[in-house]
Amino acid sequence: MSFDGREMARVSIVVLNWNGKELLTESLPALHQALSGMEGLREVIVADNGSTDGSRDFVRTSFPEFHFLEFNTNLGFAEGNNRAALSARGELLLFLNNDMVVDRDFLPPLLRPFTRSGDVFAVASQVFFQDLTKPREETGKTTAWWDGGIVRFAHQPLTPDEEDAESIPIFWAGGGAALFDRSKFLELGGFRTIYSPAYVEDADVSYRALKRGWKVLLAPKSRVVHKHRSTSSRTMSPEHLESLIARNRLLFVWSNLTNRQMMMEHLLTLPLRCLWSGEAHDAFWWRRGLFQALPLWRKARRLAKTEFAETLISDRDLLVRGVWRKGQRRDPNRFSILFVCPYVPKLGVHAGAARMYEIIKGVAYHHDVSVLTFIEREDEREAVEQLKEFCRNVRVVLREGWHPERNFFLLKPQHRLREFAHPEMKRILQEEVATGKYDIVQYEYLEMAYLKRYTGRADTVSFFTHHEVQHRSILQEMQVVRNGTLDAIQRRVQWMKMLNFELAVARSFDTVITMTDADRRALTEYDPNLHVVVHETGVHVSPDAKELPPEEPRSIVFLGYFKHLPNEDAMVYFAGEVFPHILRNFPDATFTVVGAEPGHNIRALHDGQRIIVTGRVEDVRPFLARGSVFVVPIRLGAGIRGKILEAWAVRRPVVSTTLGCSGIHAKNGVNILIADQPLQFAAEVCRLFEDSALRRKLGDNGYETARQHYAWPLQIEKHLRFYEEAVRRSR
Repeated sequence: MSFDGREMARVSIVVLNWNGKELLTESLPALHQALSGMEGLREVIVADNGSTDGSRDFVRTSFPEFHFLEFNTNLGFAEGNNRAALSARGELLLFLNNDMVVDRDFLPPLLRPFTRSGDVFAVASQVFFQDLTKPREETGKTTAWWDGGIVRFAHQPLTPDEEDAESIPIFWAGGGAALFDRSKFLELGGFRTIYSPAYVEDADVSYRALKRGWKVLLAPKSRVVHKHRSTSSRTMSPEHLESLIARNRLLFVWSNLTNRQMMMEHLLTLPLRCLWSGEAHDAFWWRRGLFQALPLWRKARRLAKTEFAETLISDRDLLVRGVWRKGQRRDPNRFSILFVCPYVPKLGVHAGAARMYEIIKGVAYHHDVSVLTFIEREDEREAVEQLKEFCRNVRVVLREGWHPERNFFLLKPQHRLREFAHPEMKRILQEEVATGKYDIVQYEYLEMAYLKRYTGRADTVSFFTHHEVQHRSILQEMQVVRNGTLDAIQRRVQWMKMLNFELAVARSFDTVITMTDADRRALTEYDPNLHVVVHETGVHVSPDAKELPPEEPRSIVFLGYFKHLPNEDAMVYFAGEVFPHILRNFPDATFTVVGAEPGHNIRALHDGQRIIVTGRVEDVRPFLARGSVFVVPIRLGAGIRGKILEAWAVRRPVVSTTLGCSGIHAKNGVNILIADQPLQFAAEVCRLFEDSALRRKLGDNGYETARQHYAWPLQIEKHLRFYEEAVRRSR
């Protein structure tokens, strides 16, 4: 599009006003300054909706070069702007709310995309609030998605790369600060007055433009400051605003959707939405909105029919597949990946958090990685900053309290849902996935995988890392812990509920990752159609261990995270049933219990002499290296035991139960000793105390096993292959 040699102004700027003199005293001077030196290339129209506060005199006195277009009454947002658009002389229309204060250089970034392409419909400014301490409810980076019968709208924060971009695709251009192609705007009929007095008109006209194949963009370097809802808040109560927005969201669906299946889904779910919509007050606003919207049903459906003939892109393509985001990825060989985590990925707390950290860090060397994670305490934000060193974006939610979650007939494991089904996490997850910028979304742990159900039918490849197959763990508890018939029945019911829950969650994923082949079989034997791959955890293997302390005679070490029940059970079992047999043969033997979050049962073992409980330590390797023997007396649980790999990495000999070394390359008598009964376990530990050559053999062989099979570079390569295979299958 070229504007050289045209007599008409290139840009017509429309400032809609109603009794906003106080706002104009701040917004118009900033606009005047931004336009200095551009005379002849622009015109400014102050469209006044019948103000009585002296707005007319202020504009004509202070800015005589601005055109004052006066209406006798308040026409509302849509009609007021439409009339101004008809009287404008520019080929481009810039709509500005009277409470928008523009930056000095806000206009050139809005103009550039129109010079690049003839199919640009609108370009919006990035929006900031005056109070920088408040959350940015409005950014200009808009998105929307189909969520089980309704369209969800949201603003999202910009990533550093997006901040530097000339433009990025968005779903709608906010009518308070956006530049529109005037001819396209008028061809669409402008803003629809069905939404009067305000809200959703800009999303509606942008959606109709997207359906015709036109582009809607954000220019991040164009910046404005918004005094949020300064006009509407003076004339409407918060209750009126909520019901108006609910009404207009319904009208958006009725006025635009032509896909019969989606419309049927909307109509079937609307009664449920009005009865129960997550929170009681949400259902109340839906009921009020529906009551106000129903008289406009026929008019809205007629509008949808008039647009149908001009549609090039379907509702499903836009709202489900998100094709409006096309072109957002620059490098086709570099995936954009979102990790969704229940704990902060970090080292030094527990094996699951360490695994997440290592995988994320390793993948980030090859692809663009973002993280959405819970934090349990505010002091964990330091670990979040470490993630930002190699992640594109990191968003956090403070996990606190219990949260209601639908659980009809108590068929789901309620405690897991209530702890992790945080409304803010659901909201952010919905928004992040709905951006369409991710090729892959990877959910860590069962609790987060369950939340995938709130993202709708997103057009992304999905991974679920199942760190521990829970129904298998419950079966093992049933075999080890026997407390009578009633307890056995309760555990059997718990097992059935967990099995059904895990299978239901797993079926919604393209790929499920388990830590061991036994865990894989525990899923696929009940559903052979599941695509489950095995990916063991890894370990850092250093060839030089000279910096580590020497072995201490007759010292035993265990490493674990003690909020994990199998670790607590292992320590109580070892201290009560195994360690006394060792002390009979070696009275000077010591037992060091290393790991975070020891509970009362673990702290009670500490006597300061024979048994030492350290709690969390910064570096576990010195404690492992000082041990003569590393023990893994695990009787419960599933998954892989990364603690054995940590011991092997510092050449420590290991004694383990069969379950404790399940899923790894462990060979009894070669790189490990295996014992399942208390006396046998104690005997193997005593045997190692007496045989230094056997200790060296097991330690050296264990080290080689870790180096050949579990070194992190090998594990990262394997993980990357999973991504490539999954993306290839999806195409």
